[in-house]
Amino acid sequence: MEGTTITAGIQIKAITCNEREQIIDPLINGKYSNVLTLLRRDDGRHSYDECIRLLSSARQNHEIKIDTYYHLKSLIWNPEMMGIDQYYIDGFYEHISNWYRGRVGPNDDIVGDLKT
Repeated sequence: MEGTTITAGIQIKAITCNEREQIIDPLINGKYSNVLTLLRRDDGRHSYDECIRLLSSARQNHEIKIDTYYHLKSLIWNPEMMGIDQYYIDGFYEHISNWYRGRVGPNDDIVGDLKT
């Protein structure tokens, strides 16, 4: 939790790059206990898949041991592992991105959240 030394139960990441610095290194260093990564990268691969690739690379380069690899791998989640269809995450992200760029107006969900 921000401003404390209390570890959050799950870190939610909506990133499309820099998975090593944003997810893998903090997991290895014990900063995060669990990570839910939501988005796809610009190349179309999910950031979860990049995280697993980076962990595999760290294992192959002897940065982490095999048991650490399996442990860290179990701490990374994607939406579908939690029963959330990635299709909805992708659609929401696309809408928010277009709204931010002024291409579409906000929908009721966004406006309602901004008013509270």
